[in-house]
Amino acid sequence: EPEIITQDFGFLVAEGYVELEGKSTLKLGRTVTVYSEQSINPINNATVFLAGSESGSWQFALEEDGTYAMEGTLPSDQDYQLRIQIGEHEQYISDWMQPAMAPLIEGMFFTREEDGVYIYLNSRGEENYFLWTTEETWEYRSWFNPMYRYDPFTNTIVEREKNINLCYQRLETGDIILGSSAQSSSGEIFGVELMRIPLYSEKLGTRYSIEVWQRPIDKDAFEFWESIRKNTEDLGDIFSPLPAFLGSNLKKEGDEDYPVIGYISIGKSEKKRLFVEFVDIMPWSARISDYNHCVMEPDTLQPHQYADYFGRPEVEVGLPVIREGRIIGWNYTFTNCTDCRLRGGTIEKPDYWDNY
Repeated sequence: EPEIITQDFGFLVAEGYVELEGKSTLKLGRTVTVYSEQSINPINNATVFLAGSESGSWQFALEEDGTYAMEGTLPSDQDYQLRIQIGEHEQYISDWMQPAMAPLIEGMFFTREEDGVYIYLNSRGEENYFLWTTEETWEYRSWFNPMYRYDPFTNTIVEREKNINLCYQRLETGDIILGSSAQSSSGEIFGVELMRIPLYSEKLGTRYSIEVWQRPIDKDAFEFWESIRKNTEDLGDIFSPLPAFLGSNLKKEGDEDYPVIGYISIGKSEKKRLFVEFVDIMPWSARISDYNHCVMEPDTLQPHQYADYFGRPEVEVGLPVIREGRIIGWNYTFTNCTDCRLRGGTIEKPDYWDNY
Protein backbone atom coordinates (compact mmCIF):
# COMPACT_ATOMS: atom_id res chain seq x y z
CA GLU A 1 0.00 0.00 0.00
CA PRO A 2 1.52 3.38 -0.97
CA GLU A 3 2.49 5.78 1.77
CA ILE A 4 0.12 8.72 2.12
CA ILE A 5 1.92 12.02 2.64
CA THR A 6 0.06 14.16 5.15
CA GLN A 7 2.49 17.09 5.14
CA ASP A 8 1.28 20.10 3.17
CA PHE A 9 4.12 21.32 0.92
CA GLY A 10 2.04 24.07 -0.68
CA PHE A 11 3.12 23.38 -4.26
CA LEU A 12 1.69 25.56 -7.01
CA VAL A 13 -1.42 24.33 -8.82
CA ALA A 14 -2.34 26.21 -12.01
CA GLU A 15 -5.22 25.65 -14.39
CA GLY A 16 -6.11 27.77 -17.39
CA TYR A 17 -6.62 28.18 -21.10
CA VAL A 18 -5.47 31.34 -22.83
CA GLU A 19 -7.98 32.37 -25.48
CA LEU A 20 -6.81 34.20 -28.59
CA GLU A 21 -10.18 35.92 -28.70
CA GLY A 22 -12.29 36.85 -25.71
CA LYS A 23 -11.83 36.10 -22.03
CA SER A 24 -9.01 33.99 -20.60
CA THR A 25 -9.06 32.72 -17.03
CA LEU A 26 -6.35 31.23 -14.86
CA LYS A 27 -6.87 29.59 -11.47
CA LEU A 28 -3.98 29.54 -9.03
CA GLY A 29 -3.79 27.67 -5.76
CA ARG A 30 -1.58 25.51 -3.61
CA THR A 31 -1.73 21.81 -2.92
CA VAL A 32 -3.50 20.50 0.14
CA THR A 33 -3.05 17.13 1.81
CA VAL A 34 -5.30 14.18 1.13
CA TYR A 35 -6.82 14.57 4.60
CA SER A 36 -7.29 18.32 4.39
CA GLU A 37 -10.80 19.68 4.88
CA GLN A 38 -9.96 22.41 2.34
CA SER A 39 -10.57 21.65 -1.32
CA ILE A 40 -8.46 24.59 -2.48
CA ASN A 41 -5.93 27.00 -1.04
CA PRO A 42 -6.25 29.94 -3.45
CA ILE A 43 -3.43 32.33 -4.30
CA ASN A 44 -4.51 35.97 -4.38
CA ASN A 45 -1.18 37.81 -4.36
CA ALA A 46 0.17 36.79 -7.77
CA THR A 47 1.18 38.98 -10.69
CA VAL A 48 0.41 37.19 -13.94
CA PHE A 49 1.69 38.22 -17.38
CA LEU A 50 1.50 36.70 -20.84
CA ALA A 51 4.45 37.53 -23.11
CA GLY A 52 4.58 37.20 -26.90
CA SER A 53 7.67 35.80 -28.61
CA GLU A 54 7.71 38.67 -31.11
CA SER A 55 5.92 41.48 -29.32
CA GLY A 56 3.35 42.33 -26.69
CA SER A 57 2.69 41.72 -23.02
CA TRP A 58 -0.70 41.22 -21.41
CA GLN A 59 -1.53 41.25 -17.69
CA PHE A 60 -4.14 39.17 -15.90
CA ALA A 61 -6.14 40.79 -13.08
CA LEU A 62 -7.45 39.11 -9.94
CA GLU A 63 -11.16 38.54 -10.55
CA GLU A 64 -12.17 36.48 -7.54
CA ASP A 65 -10.58 34.16 -5.00
CA GLY A 66 -7.66 32.49 -6.80
CA THR A 67 -8.98 33.36 -10.27
CA TYR A 68 -7.22 35.74 -12.65
CA ALA A 69 -8.71 36.99 -15.91
CA MET A 70 -7.74 38.85 -19.06
CA GLU A 71 -9.88 39.88 -22.03
CA GLY A 72 -8.77 40.86 -25.51
CA THR A 73 -7.51 39.64 -28.87
CA LEU A 74 -4.05 38.11 -29.28
CA PRO A 75 -2.07 37.69 -32.53
CA SER A 76 -2.09 34.08 -33.72
CA ASP A 77 1.28 34.24 -35.53
CA GLN A 78 3.58 34.07 -32.51
CA ASP A 79 4.27 31.88 -29.49
CA TYR A 80 3.47 32.83 -25.91
CA GLN A 81 4.87 32.34 -22.44
CA LEU A 82 2.99 32.72 -19.15
CA ARG A 83 4.86 34.29 -16.23
CA ILE A 84 3.63 34.10 -12.63
CA GLN A 85 5.21 36.10 -9.81
CA ILE A 86 4.09 35.25 -6.26
CA GLY A 87 5.45 37.56 -3.60
CA GLU A 88 9.05 38.70 -4.00
CA HIS A 89 10.94 35.43 -4.37
CA GLU A 90 8.67 32.95 -6.15
CA GLN A 91 8.43 33.05 -9.94
CA TYR A 92 7.18 30.51 -12.46
CA ILE A 93 7.32 30.50 -16.26
CA SER A 94 5.63 28.24 -18.78
CA ASP A 95 7.19 26.61 -21.80
CA TRP A 96 6.70 28.61 -24.97
CA MET A 97 3.26 27.75 -26.32
CA GLN A 98 2.13 27.72 -29.94
CA PRO A 99 -1.54 28.71 -30.43
CA ALA A 100 -3.88 26.09 -31.87
CA MET A 101 -7.12 26.78 -33.74
CA ALA A 102 -10.23 24.77 -32.94
CA PRO A 103 -12.44 23.53 -35.79
CA LEU A 104 -16.15 24.25 -35.76
CA ILE A 105 -18.35 21.96 -33.69
CA GLU A 106 -20.40 20.05 -36.24
CA GLY A 107 -23.37 19.36 -34.00
CA MET A 108 -24.86 18.54 -30.62
CA PHE A 109 -27.74 16.18 -29.94
CA PHE A 110 -29.47 14.37 -27.09
CA THR A 111 -31.17 11.02 -26.58
CA ARG A 112 -33.87 10.08 -24.08
CA GLU A 113 -33.06 6.76 -22.44
CA GLU A 114 -34.71 4.74 -19.67
CA ASP A 115 -32.34 6.15 -17.06
CA GLY A 116 -32.33 9.78 -18.22
CA VAL A 117 -31.09 12.06 -20.98
CA TYR A 118 -27.66 11.87 -22.63
CA ILE A 119 -26.10 14.80 -24.49
CA TYR A 120 -23.46 14.30 -27.19
CA LEU A 121 -21.19 16.27 -29.52
CA ASN A 122 -19.87 15.64 -33.03
CA SER A 123 -16.74 17.29 -34.38
CA ARG A 124 -13.83 16.86 -36.76
CA GLY A 125 -10.57 18.62 -37.46
CA GLU A 126 -6.88 18.42 -38.18
CA GLU A 127 -6.02 19.12 -34.56
CA ASN A 128 -5.63 15.70 -32.95
CA TYR A 129 -6.48 16.43 -29.32
CA PHE A 130 -9.32 18.28 -27.65
CA LEU A 131 -10.49 19.32 -24.20
CA TRP A 132 -14.19 20.12 -23.80
CA THR A 133 -15.70 22.07 -20.93
CA THR A 134 -19.38 22.73 -20.33
CA GLU A 135 -21.71 25.11 -18.55
CA GLU A 136 -25.33 24.23 -17.81
CA THR A 137 -28.29 26.56 -17.36
CA TRP A 138 -31.77 25.48 -16.41
CA GLU A 139 -35.06 27.12 -15.59
CA TYR A 140 -36.94 26.09 -12.46
CA ARG A 141 -39.84 27.24 -10.33
CA SER A 142 -40.63 27.39 -6.65
CA TRP A 143 -43.42 25.17 -5.35
CA PHE A 144 -45.85 28.05 -4.92
CA ASN A 145 -46.11 31.25 -6.95
CA PRO A 146 -46.42 34.10 -4.41
CA MET A 147 -48.63 36.81 -5.85
CA TYR A 148 -48.77 38.90 -2.68
CA ARG A 149 -46.49 40.12 0.08
CA TYR A 150 -46.84 41.66 3.51
CA ASP A 151 -46.25 45.42 3.87
CA PRO A 152 -45.12 45.98 7.49
CA PHE A 153 -45.50 49.76 7.25
CA THR A 154 -49.23 49.60 6.54
CA ASN A 155 -49.90 46.13 8.02
CA THR A 156 -51.63 45.13 4.79
CA ILE A 157 -51.27 42.51 2.09
CA VAL A 158 -50.29 44.02 -1.27
CA GLU A 159 -49.54 42.70 -4.75
CA ARG A 160 -45.95 41.61 -5.29
CA GLU A 161 -44.01 43.84 -7.70
CA LYS A 162 -41.73 41.14 -9.15
CA ASN A 163 -41.95 37.45 -9.78
CA ILE A 164 -39.80 35.33 -7.46
CA ASN A 165 -41.27 32.04 -8.64
CA LEU A 166 -39.15 31.58 -11.79
CA CYS A 167 -35.35 31.25 -11.57
CA TYR A 168 -32.33 30.36 -13.68
CA GLN A 169 -29.48 28.26 -12.33
CA ARG A 170 -26.02 28.11 -13.90
CA LEU A 171 -23.38 25.47 -13.25
CA GLU A 172 -19.87 24.98 -14.59
CA THR A 173 -19.57 21.25 -14.29
CA GLY A 174 -15.79 20.96 -13.97
CA ASP A 175 -15.88 17.59 -15.73
CA ILE A 176 -12.78 16.70 -17.72
CA ILE A 177 -13.91 15.60 -21.19
CA LEU A 178 -11.14 14.60 -23.59
CA GLY A 179 -11.07 13.34 -27.14
CA SER A 180 -8.71 12.60 -29.99
CA SER A 181 -9.10 12.32 -33.74
CA ALA A 182 -5.70 10.65 -34.05
CA GLN A 183 -7.28 7.24 -34.71
CA SER A 184 -9.58 8.53 -37.47
CA SER A 185 -8.31 9.02 -41.02
CA SER A 186 -11.08 11.54 -41.67
CA GLY A 187 -10.45 13.41 -38.42
CA GLU A 188 -14.03 12.73 -37.33
CA ILE A 189 -15.02 12.63 -33.68
CA PHE A 190 -18.53 11.28 -33.22
CA GLY A 191 -20.73 10.95 -30.17
CA VAL A 192 -18.60 12.52 -27.43
CA GLU A 193 -20.67 12.23 -24.27
CA LEU A 194 -20.90 15.66 -22.65
CA MET A 195 -23.55 15.13 -19.99
CA ARG A 196 -25.81 12.58 -18.35
CA ILE A 197 -28.93 13.94 -16.70
CA PRO A 198 -30.56 11.36 -14.43
CA LEU A 199 -34.22 10.49 -14.68
CA TYR A 200 -36.58 13.04 -13.10
CA SER A 201 -33.81 15.61 -12.54
CA GLU A 202 -35.05 19.13 -11.91
CA LYS A 203 -32.73 20.34 -14.68
CA LEU A 204 -35.19 19.16 -17.32
CA GLY A 205 -38.34 20.13 -15.44
CA THR A 206 -39.00 23.19 -17.63
CA ARG A 207 -36.18 24.20 -19.98
CA TYR A 208 -32.48 23.31 -20.06
CA SER A 209 -29.43 24.54 -21.94
CA ILE A 210 -25.83 23.42 -22.17
CA GLU A 211 -22.94 25.33 -23.75
CA VAL A 212 -19.73 23.56 -24.68
CA TRP A 213 -16.27 24.98 -25.36
CA GLN A 214 -14.05 22.98 -27.71
CA ARG A 215 -10.39 23.65 -26.99
CA PRO A 216 -7.51 22.25 -29.06
CA ILE A 217 -4.55 21.03 -27.01
CA ASP A 218 -1.26 19.29 -27.77
CA LYS A 219 -0.35 15.70 -26.93
CA ASP A 220 1.47 16.60 -23.69
CA ALA A 221 -1.55 18.55 -22.45
CA PHE A 222 -3.83 15.65 -23.42
CA GLU A 223 -1.73 13.21 -21.41
CA PHE A 224 -1.67 15.59 -18.44
CA TRP A 225 -5.46 16.02 -18.43
CA GLU A 226 -5.96 12.29 -18.88
CA SER A 227 -3.88 11.72 -15.73
CA ILE A 228 -5.89 14.38 -13.91
CA ARG A 229 -9.14 12.78 -15.04
CA LYS A 230 -8.10 9.37 -13.73
CA ASN A 231 -6.86 10.80 -10.44
CA THR A 232 -9.86 13.03 -9.78
CA GLU A 233 -12.77 10.76 -10.67
CA ASP A 234 -13.20 10.12 -6.96
CA LEU A 235 -11.65 13.33 -5.64
CA GLY A 236 -13.26 16.20 -7.55
CA ASP A 237 -11.05 18.46 -9.66
CA ILE A 238 -7.46 19.58 -10.15
CA PHE A 239 -7.61 21.58 -6.92
CA SER A 240 -8.70 18.60 -4.82
CA PRO A 241 -6.05 16.74 -2.81
CA LEU A 242 -4.04 14.76 -5.37
CA PRO A 243 -2.17 11.52 -4.59
CA ALA A 244 0.63 11.99 -7.12
CA PHE A 245 2.69 14.66 -8.84
CA LEU A 246 1.37 14.92 -12.37
CA GLY A 247 3.86 17.19 -14.10
CA SER A 248 3.41 20.56 -15.71
CA ASN A 249 4.55 22.85 -18.51
CA LEU A 250 5.30 25.41 -15.78
CA LYS A 251 8.70 25.59 -14.13
CA LYS A 252 9.92 27.41 -11.04
CA GLU A 253 12.72 29.79 -11.95
CA GLY A 254 15.97 28.75 -10.26
CA ASP A 255 14.70 25.23 -9.49
CA GLU A 256 13.26 23.46 -12.54
CA ASP A 257 12.86 20.21 -10.59
CA TYR A 258 10.54 21.85 -8.06
CA PRO A 259 7.11 20.16 -8.34
CA VAL A 260 4.34 22.13 -10.04
CA ILE A 261 0.89 20.79 -10.95
CA GLY A 262 -1.01 22.20 -13.89
CA TYR A 263 -0.92 22.69 -17.61
CA ILE A 264 -1.52 25.90 -19.52
CA SER A 265 -2.61 25.86 -23.17
CA ILE A 266 -3.36 28.59 -25.68
CA GLY A 267 -5.58 28.71 -28.74
CA LYS A 268 -8.86 29.75 -30.27
CA SER A 269 -11.84 27.85 -28.89
CA GLU A 270 -15.15 27.16 -30.55
CA LYS A 271 -18.42 26.98 -28.65
CA LYS A 272 -21.94 25.81 -29.28
CA ARG A 273 -25.20 25.80 -27.31
CA LEU A 274 -28.00 23.24 -27.18
CA PHE A 275 -31.45 23.64 -25.66
CA VAL A 276 -33.63 20.79 -24.42
CA GLU A 277 -37.32 21.53 -23.95
CA PHE A 278 -39.52 19.70 -21.48
CA VAL A 279 -41.89 18.67 -24.27
CA ASP A 280 -39.00 16.96 -26.10
CA ILE A 281 -38.35 14.44 -23.32
CA MET A 282 -41.84 13.84 -21.90
CA PRO A 283 -42.93 12.12 -19.77
CA TRP A 284 -40.67 13.74 -17.19
CA SER A 285 -41.79 14.54 -13.66
CA ALA A 286 -39.10 16.50 -11.83
CA ARG A 287 -38.69 15.39 -8.23
CA ILE A 288 -37.40 18.05 -5.83
CA SER A 289 -36.90 16.91 -2.26
CA ASP A 290 -36.50 20.51 -1.06
CA TYR A 291 -40.23 20.97 -1.63
CA ASN A 292 -41.45 17.83 0.14
CA HIS A 293 -42.51 19.88 3.18
CA CYS A 294 -44.33 22.58 1.21
CA VAL A 295 -47.99 23.03 2.12
CA MET A 296 -50.41 25.92 2.22
CA GLU A 297 -51.29 26.17 5.91
CA PRO A 298 -55.09 26.29 6.26
CA ASP A 299 -55.16 28.84 9.10
CA THR A 300 -57.01 32.04 8.24
CA LEU A 301 -54.89 34.94 9.46
CA GLN A 302 -56.52 38.23 10.41
CA PRO A 303 -54.87 41.69 10.31
CA HIS A 304 -54.01 41.61 14.02
CA GLN A 305 -51.98 38.42 13.33
CA TYR A 306 -50.12 39.63 10.25
CA ALA A 307 -47.05 41.00 12.02
CA ASP A 308 -46.61 37.90 14.20
CA TYR A 309 -46.69 35.58 11.19
CA PHE A 310 -45.71 37.50 8.06
CA GLY A 311 -43.11 39.52 9.93
CA ARG A 312 -41.01 36.36 10.28
CA PRO A 313 -38.50 35.89 7.44
CA GLU A 314 -39.37 32.22 6.97
CA VAL A 315 -43.13 32.81 6.56
CA GLU A 316 -44.74 33.97 3.31
CA VAL A 317 -48.19 35.23 2.40
CA GLY A 318 -50.26 32.44 0.87
CA LEU A 319 -53.70 32.53 -0.72
CA PRO A 320 -56.65 34.74 0.14
CA VAL A 321 -59.53 33.13 2.02
CA ILE A 322 -62.72 34.27 0.32
CA ARG A 323 -66.19 34.03 1.78
CA GLU A 324 -69.33 35.46 0.20
CA GLY A 325 -67.25 37.22 -2.40
CA ARG A 326 -64.87 39.04 -0.09
CA ILE A 327 -61.45 38.36 1.40
CA ILE A 328 -61.75 37.53 5.10
CA GLY A 329 -58.10 36.59 5.70
CA TRP A 330 -55.01 34.87 4.35
CA ASN A 331 -53.37 31.46 4.45
CA TYR A 332 -49.62 31.25 4.86
CA THR A 333 -46.76 29.08 3.64
CA PHE A 334 -42.97 29.19 3.92
CA THR A 335 -40.47 31.36 2.10
CA ASN A 336 -38.36 28.45 0.85
CA CYS A 337 -41.48 27.18 -0.93
CA THR A 338 -42.10 30.48 -2.73
CA ASP A 339 -38.76 32.21 -3.35
CA CYS A 340 -36.79 30.29 -5.97
CA ARG A 341 -33.68 32.38 -5.27
CA LEU A 342 -33.18 30.58 -1.96
CA ARG A 343 -32.09 27.52 -3.93
CA GLY A 344 -29.19 29.34 -5.57
CA GLY A 345 -30.70 30.70 -8.77
CA THR A 346 -31.41 34.19 -10.02
CA ILE A 347 -34.60 35.74 -11.36
CA GLU A 348 -32.57 37.57 -14.03
CA LYS A 349 -33.12 35.83 -17.35
CA PRO A 350 -29.87 35.13 -19.29
CA ASP A 351 -29.45 37.19 -22.45
CA TYR A 352 -29.34 34.09 -24.63
CA TRP A 353 -32.47 32.46 -23.20
CA ASP A 354 -34.93 33.81 -25.77
CA ASN A 355 -32.59 33.68 -28.75
CA TYR A 356 -33.15 29.99 -29.47
